[in-house]
Amino acid sequence: MTPNKVMLILKAHALEVGKTNSSNTLPKTAQQALDFRVDDWIVNAATVLAQDISKMDAGIKCALQCIDKNPQLAKEYLLEAIAHETKLEPVEVKRDSQGCWTHPDLPFLETLSFDKINGWLHHLNLKLAYQSMKKGTHDYNQFVVEQNRNISLWEPTCNVEGAFLILIDNSSDEPIAFFAVPLS
Repeated sequence: MTPNKVMLILKAHALEVGKTNSSNTLPKTAQQALDFRVDDWIVNAATVLAQDISKMDAGIKCALQCIDKNPQLAKEYLLEAIAHETKLEPVEVKRDSQGCWTHPDLPFLETLSFDKINGWLHHLNLKLAYQSMKKGTHDYNQFVVEQNRNISLWEPTCNVEGAFLILIDNSSDEPIAFFAVPLS
């Protein structure tokens, strides 16, 4: 379940009842909180989220049950659980003040492991392409030599048809960009 998936479900249910801005309906005091009645659209959205989480949980439980006897099957269960209803597509890139960005449908990963992300992408019929900021360029010198760590000016590219950006990061010694590339 990605942050984008949660937001899409909530927005869809809000749209159904014409609630595009619910901030004025939320309680402001302790008494209002006690009297607060949750709107049906919130209950419906929470139900959809709970069902999706339940499906993911079932896949994870199946994987744990067979991991010792059949690791390959366990891996398939886990990938199915992680990729449940996930579709990774190009989206507008809105970088932060340091020039970093992560695709909103990229699952929560503790580390930026090429192998972990590539494994997840493979289940979605994609593979990972990697680009690092090239040494000797003005952007690299500004980042490494001046220790500015701002990579806003860097525009990474991938010259493979259908490839799209999924991550720009400056947390390592060398700034990196990951692209999702369709499998041939």
